[in-house]
Amino acid sequence: AGSFAARRQAKTYGRARVIMCFGLSGAAAMITLGALPSDRHGVWAMNWRLCVPLYFISCAQHCCRPLKKSILMDFSRRQERGGWNAVDSITRFGWSGSAVVGGFIIDAYGYSLAFLVTGAMLATAALLWPLACRHIDAADAMKRPRAISDRQNERAGIQRGVVQPDYHKALLAPVSTDAQLRFED
Repeated sequence: AGSFAARRQAKTYGRARVIMCFGLSGAAAMITLGALPSDRHGVWAMNWRLCVPLYFISCAQHCCRPLKKSILMDFSRRQERGGWNAVDSITRFGWSGSAVVGGFIIDAYGYSLAFLVTGAMLATAALLWPLACRHIDAADAMKRPRAISDRQNERAGIQRGVVQPDYHKALLAPVSTDAQLRFED
């Protein structure tokens, strides 16, 4: 349900903006979980009616996984997509490694600090998405029909008549196995 909502919002506001918003809401919920008072059993024992909804909101950034994957596929050449998928799978390993670090933090300092550190890292990751917004919006504008494109370009802040970089055309164009991408100045 969350991925469906993210996809619908992305059609209106753009993929990068939706990823950033879902990531920030998840980070805010995680930081709120870390800021709640707790006892030796952790936050959950104190007020589970508040913690359970906050936990589900903290999972919001996971709803954007299909959007992130579509961006990766849009900006990688067809021949190299398998390699980029392999590199992308390393992020799953990163989650496993962070669980080990989180376990040490929980043992030494409790759940609150683990939630705060995780929330801060999620917020940092979400705040990097605006750097990519303009490029992703330009690529999306090239794939949309003209009537939809003008309306969404206005929302994205892309002015009509302003020439967008041509490298998006080269990245999104179908490439045959013997052709090479050439960028013209």
